[in-house]
Amino acid sequence: MAEEIHGANTVIPWCMVWTTLFNGTLRLAMLIVVLFVTVHVETKLASPTGSLSFPFMQIFYDATGSLSGATAVICIIIIMDICAAIAFLATASRIVFALGRDSPLPFWRTMSTMFQPDSAILLYAIIVMAAVSCTIGLINIGSSTAFNAIISVGVSSLYASYVVVEAMLFYHRLAGTIRHANQIAGTTWHPNEFVWGPFHVPGVWCILLNAVGSASKVSY
Repeated sequence: MAEEIHGANTVIPWCMVWTTLFNGTLRLAMLIVVLFVTVHVETKLASPTGSLSFPFMQIFYDATGSLSGATAVICIIIIMDICAAIAFLATASRIVFALGRDSPLPFWRTMSTMFQPDSAILLYAIIVMAAVSCTIGLINIGSSTAFNAIISVGVSSLYASYVVVEAMLFYHRLAGTIRHANQIAGTTWHPNEFVWGPFHVPGVWCILLNAVGSASKVSY
């Protein structure tokens, strides 16, 4: 989606930074509150909702002391999950559209086609990704073990893709092969050379961030 944003080389990084800070602060506050009101964890796990793998429902009910209050809090979480699912579907369908445009996917002509010439709806890509998501979800009906294994492979692949990028960036930072834009002024730029964009962390902090990021993802 970055190619549809003006000034994406600075707008996207700052959006990621502010999103991480904002959501991280809210998540930390929510975690502290939940831990503060959670007592007798075994009781929550053995509750009717806990036996269905939703112990947080019992936690909210015990914390509010009201069925209506617990329902309202749970509805907020459901709404957030729906919004997250829409965002994930939009992102995945946009990636499928971009890959179809570069023709490495089966039926790439269809995948790279808009629903209507004057429309921005990627209907075919959305249908494919929705079908894939529903199919993976149906696996949980037959075997939760198989479902968890597939999800684990997907998450591990996602982290592996992050580690490869961060490790290569970490290597080139240490090797000093990334130049600044003013260093290539008046010289010949080669396609294999790396040049810093307008958004990057300078100095030793960048090396520390790359090292911590790569190590944390490898530990996962």
